[in-house]
Amino acid sequence: MDIIDNLKTFIAVVEAGNFTNAARHLKVAVSLVKKRIDHLESQVGVVLFERSTRRMTLTDAGRRHLLKTRAAVSQVDLLLAQMGSRPQRLEGRLRVKAPTCMLGAYLSDVLNRFQERHPGISLEVLAIDRPVNPIEEGFDVSIVLLPITWPGVANLELATMKRHVVASPSYLAKRGTPRVPGDLVNHDLLHLQVPGMVWIFQSQTGPIEIKVSPLLMSNNAHHLMSAACMGNGLCLISDFTSLPFIQSGQLVTVLDDYPVSEMWARMHIPEERLELTHLQALRNHLQESIGSIDLLQEG
Repeated sequence: MDIIDNLKTFIAVVEAGNFTNAARHLKVAVSLVKKRIDHLESQVGVVLFERSTRRMTLTDAGRRHLLKTRAAVSQVDLLLAQMGSRPQRLEGRLRVKAPTCMLGAYLSDVLNRFQERHPGISLEVLAIDRPVNPIEEGFDVSIVLLPITWPGVANLELATMKRHVVASPSYLAKRGTPRVPGDLVNHDLLHLQVPGMVWIFQSQTGPIEIKVSPLLMSNNAHHLMSAACMGNGLCLISDFTSLPFIQSGQLVTVLDDYPVSEMWARMHIPEERLELTHLQALRNHLQESIGSIDLLQEG
């Protein structure tokens, strides 16, 4: 029995949830799906699924080997495609995690252009603001804004992200415009939930740290932008998020004489997947398309 068919069937059962749905997806008999899984478990010497009358769930061994199985099958499919009559067509499936703010402001168009260029590659793109270990949660690429690392995961620089304090004109007309960072203690602050409760500004005499007690704290940047546009307070946020609102006049920047340190957007990619051709194509496309962008100057 073909080991590649067995591995593809294993993935299909995981994604479909049971033998019946997997058989429908693969367009084979249910009995053949069961036979392939039995044969695979016999070959590897471990049980991959816990079976019940209602559903099937992965065992620890099954979860541990799922990502490697996907990588192996994807690599074989790409090799066969390259050996065939269409060597230039990239095919495969990529699962991408990205922060909400980057998807809404810029990244969606970048990913759509990539898929237009490579229609043989299917994408699953999830907007998630919390830190994600791509190995544990099955992502090929996880785009992050926080300085986090994971064992076995490559940490690749993607783009610099400038940040500014922004507010609506209505808020500033009502509460006044802060002239120096110390003025922030007299204002309502909207805080993006990241490690630490301090806003750090640069000045000619060195860094100025402002400990914040926010009126609103959220891990969703667009929630904060909505609050800022409604005149609820001042927000320290990346240009990726604030640019559309600044261009429309809903928000303006303040404290421009006291810059905030830049953040880096990074790609986290499981090291064992770095050599996959279609993943390399996405990695290069993201780096070329985004790079180091000063959005406020370009806008």
